[in-house]
Amino acid sequence: MLDKLWSLLLYASGLLEGLISCPPIPDVYEGLHNPKPYLGKWYFISAAGYSEKDIALYRLMDSTVFYLQEAAENGTLLLTGAIRIGDNCLTKVWTYHVRPNDYLLDMEARNASVDADVVKRFQAKLCCTGMCENFILPQEREYCRIEGAAST
Repeated sequence: MLDKLWSLLLYASGLLEGLISCPPIPDVYEGLHNPKPYLGKWYFISAAGYSEKDIALYRLMDSTVFYLQEAAENGTLLLTGAIRIGDNCLTKVWTYHVRPNDYLLDMEARNASVDADVVKRFQAKLCCTGMCENFILPQEREYCRIEGAAST
């Protein structure tokens, strides 16, 4: 009798988990064996983290624009960003080695304005995984120029 009760409890637990679990985060890296569709200009829209501390740095930013290009090394991407902080522009360059199961915890878009519903869905998906702190960049000032990037 106890075995049947335990079995029923495990079944109900699995069923409940299936009904309320988070939707899977899409593996964007699957398509990066051919990164061409992802190259070019991107606008930083929103960031999410587990705590306010995780996103505190983003709160300093007004807007950020990125340019993604392939690096000389295979499987490596070069990301150049122009970050607006107050009246100043900060240019940063990052090198990314494409690896499966490395998730980005921010949201970029091809244009500066994104439908509010899209941003809300992004925030809801991440909150379901425990990353409920989020910040949307205000984008109130002029975007900084990306010096030296092929798209400017």
